[in-house]
Amino acid sequence: MVDVFLAIRLEAEDGQASSLTACARMAPSTPSAIARRLATAEPTISANASPAARSTRQPTMKATDMADYIATARSNYFAVKNEAAFAAWCERRDLATWTDDQDLTLHAISSDTCHGDWPSYDPDEDDDFDLAQELAAHLAPGHVAVLIEAGAEKLRYVSGSAVAVHPDGRTVQLCLDDIYAMAKAAFGDDLAITQAIT
Repeated sequence: MVDVFLAIRLEAEDGQASSLTACARMAPSTPSAIARRLATAEPTISANASPAARSTRQPTMKATDMADYIATARSNYFAVKNEAAFAAWCERRDLATWTDDQDLTLHAISSDTCHGDWPSYDPDEDDDFDLAQELAAHLAPGHVAVLIEAGAEKLRYVSGSAVAVHPDGRTVQLCLDDIYAMAKAAFGDDLAITQAIT
């Protein structure tokens, strides 16, 4: 990860100068995310700002105005056919990988993207890819990988999903948003069931 700093020098009508800074932490492989991350950073007035600048409200980019989706994503443990090929694939797809302490032949993965969600876009190819299908090609026979992700944009759009991947490419998945349809089916349409999105 690298820290990216944005500094803006402000000059008041009385000629007093002050500065505004914002910082974002991101993976070096995602330079296009700089603008998105800085847009949600909370700027601060530096210590060398003039008293007038410190005492007056400065324009700020409030995190409440805009938020990025921040997730946590990881898998269960599974065996792979070729450890070297699997490690190279993980590196190419921004995935962290480790082995089970009790069985070093079992691997797990997690997202190493700047927002923590499972990667799905290849910037080199400028195209989307199917993580589950690519992972299936690495799975050893008899092992199923389960990819779990949960995240939110602050208190908006809280979501979670899981997909189980068979070595032959078949998948089954579930999504937390399915609870609304399940509730209607179980309790009937005559009840108010609002969505937890804003």
